[in-house]
Amino acid sequence: MQEPEEMRTRRLVLRALRRSDVDAFVALSTAAETHPFDPHVRKTPDQALVAFDRFMTSWEPDGIGYWLVRLHGAEGVIGFGGLRPWVEDGEPVLNLAYRFWPQAWGQGYAREMAQAALDWARRHRPDKPVLIVTDEDNGPACGWPRGSGSTATWNGSAVAAPKWSTDYRPRLTLGTESGTEGDHA
Repeated sequence: MQEPEEMRTRRLVLRALRRSDVDAFVALSTAAETHPFDPHVRKTPDQALVAFDRFMTSWEPDGIGYWLVRLHGAEGVIGFGGLRPWVEDGEPVLNLAYRFWPQAWGQGYAREMAQAALDWARRHRPDKPVLIVTDEDNGPACGWPRGSGSTATWNGSAVAAPKWSTDYRPRLTLGTESGTEGDHA
């Protein structure tokens, strides 16, 4: 049930993580500038390596995981994101997560990547809700989901800090227009 190694959107190439992506992943995960709303989840290099290994293994049993995100015709990494299985309040869900370099913010890339993830979930896991869990102060990450008809609920039991948990049902679409927010969750 796994998608092809690479998927394309209008502007983006979404490619399954490879071992060769580890340096780019560690750089993004440890950079202070990529965590303006959630500095407490910024990783050390060792933590980033552990997370990378965990994310790599998501692809095998689940057929979905996090992608390396780049622009069509470009080799540089602008971010990482995608879906992975998660349990929220005892319910199996898919967690939608992404992190982009600041120079990619404000272009609607996260929305475009998220729409590809939601489309995949609608086709392959229609029984599972898709959640994004982020800090309540992360306005860009909360803005476009709330405007799309998803529901946002307070979850004070989340690890590290209270979070907003935004519930995207897989039938939800985010629209076709480019947004200016939401490139870092």
